[in-house]
Amino acid sequence: DKLANRADEAALLLGTSYDIYCWAKDSAQTDDCAPSGSTSACGKTDAPNYMVQSYVEARFSPTVNPPSTASGVSGGLVDMVRTWDSTVPVLIFVEAEARTETSMTITLQLDEPGTAYCRAYPTVDPGLQNLSDILAAPGGPFSFELISDNPMRPYSAFANRNFEITVSDLSREELYFVYCAAEDDELADGCPQRDVADDPSCSSNQATPVLVEDAGRYTLDLTSPVISVLDATSLSQDSLTISVEMDEAGTAWCAAVLDRQSAPTTNQIVAAGFRSIGPEAGIVNVTISNLVRDTEYDVYCFARDDGTKSASNNTLEVQFSKKNVIGYTEMLATKTDAHVLYDSEGPLLLGASPVHNAIQVGASVNITLTFNEDVQAGTGSVQLSAAGKSDIGVPAADISVINRVAEIPVSGP
Repeated sequence: DKLANRADEAALLLGTSYDIYCWAKDSAQTDDCAPSGSTSACGKTDAPNYMVQSYVEARFSPTVNPPSTASGVSGGLVDMVRTWDSTVPVLIFVEAEARTETSMTITLQLDEPGTAYCRAYPTVDPGLQNLSDILAAPGGPFSFELISDNPMRPYSAFANRNFEITVSDLSREELYFVYCAAEDDELADGCPQRDVADDPSCSSNQATPVLVEDAGRYTLDLTSPVISVLDATSLSQDSLTISVEMDEAGTAWCAAVLDRQSAPTTNQIVAAGFRSIGPEAGIVNVTISNLVRDTEYDVYCFARDDGTKSASNNTLEVQFSKKNVIGYTEMLATKTDAHVLYDSEGPLLLGASPVHNAIQVGASVNITLTFNEDVQAGTGSVQLSAAGKSDIGVPAADISVINRVAEIPVSGP
């Protein structure tokens, strides 16, 4: 009775081919009678007829294969009978990574042979999708097939091991929401072994698409920013304000060298420390200070972007992303001529002759005033006042100015 079900026997596995052996015996009995005194005693004895082993091992038909039935049976062996697989494959998300500006790579696992698919949706999460949506990915479908290693059962040596799907045709540094789905190989392996009448709609089992990362993920930014210097203006007597336009968020540095001197290196520009941070594409103003007034300068600017954005606003993730800088040639192309023209402070009087409260000074004298910078006479007059005396006015036209020295002629009575 070795073929009887036992509690310790495993249940049949889904999607697995089995060889079924059929054996039977009948319930024949013999009538036995024996003398017993003046009568006889009769009884029945079981005498079943068994199928012989050669019949059990003979195929049920030499020409018909399961699931078709044979009109005449020639043996007890029905080989290659496959159980149904009606369960969806288990798709496991491992990780997602943007490796280029135009693609996203998804690492997944499947628990059985089948095919996994992924699609990336830009900007906004579209919500729950179906497999048809995933297959309709622009430029796709993007898939990976886990091939069965055994036609007799749903087995793959690479089940529950990592594999990758790369979704391409994406845009640089754009937020994407990736959905992945899977279907097993029941349509190819199992359905042909079912009777159409038993399951007319037989097809592969499809797992519901899943959003692999709730926050989504950005593709990489590996492109240097594009900058241009729009203007260089002197707003104070020792500085220049440089208007720099950038095509993306980042930081702009500028430095000034005296006219016709050698251009600085990018490291020298950064080391000068004059910079401005732009949180988005647009114009930033960089102020260069500690300059010499009324002097010609050549201005050079350098820029670096902020790297790739983080969908989860993880500052550490942004810090670790690659920052893209402009090249030396692009830096040289920003050269702009500038002149510190603006004098924002009034002249300071450094000295006077004769000095204040001087004695033994004649009634007619030239008062000499020395300033810290070049001056010029204005309009009106200079008024000289003394206690108990009438004011003396000297017209501005009579004042002699040479560079930073002014001479005021005073004629006594």
